[in-house]
Amino acid sequence: MALNGKTALVTGICGGMGSEIARYLALSGCTILGIDRYDAETVTDNIEKLTQICKKEVRYFECNLLKRESITDLCQKIDSAVPAGIDILVNNAGVVFLDLLENKTLEGFDEEITVNLTAPFHLSKHFFVSMKKKGWGRIVNISSAFGLVGSPKSTGYSAAKAGLIGLTRGIAVEAAQYGVTCNSICPCTVDTNRETCRSESYEKEYHNYSDC
Repeated sequence: MALNGKTALVTGICGGMGSEIARYLALSGCTILGIDRYDAETVTDNIEKLTQICKKEVRYFECNLLKRESITDLCQKIDSAVPAGIDILVNNAGVVFLDLLENKTLEGFDEEITVNLTAPFHLSKHFFVSMKKKGWGRIVNISSAFGLVGSPKSTGYSAAKAGLIGLTRGIAVEAAQYGVTCNSICPCTVDTNRETCRSESYEKEYHNYSDC
């Protein structure tokens, strides 16, 4: 698939499916913009390796998808870096906290909804505007098989991923007339290195973090 001249933004780029998606898009001709919640120093090696594989520069932006102000700041930075607007948005980043329903915390549930559902809405809403103007765009939401069928200890994750499928359907119907498509992919367990640049301190704080 030739995507020469297109610019793709991939969230959760620093491990697992994010890195693989970015690599494939780059090899297909895309310029890659990647975001994750790590600071730039932590991900330097990862981005350099990805750049070598892609044989193109990969521009990295730090963003904590739990914070709306962080997403707003990210959008402003990307608008400045790519005045014409991105062409492809891949909402890949995610978080899951596995626990029995009776032990599930509201804080954990809120994080799963925020990262897995609210953040993709925020990014899709913003970048759809430039796609609409150009008459071409692709929004890809990485949901999960857990969004189609439930799984023990995954009430929040399943709810968020099911919501992401609903969000995809809504955007797809509204955006199609402007040459913009929106699709959702629902993988099961994927054999990738989930976190390739996690620091020791980050591991202690977010031991249940996942980007796929």
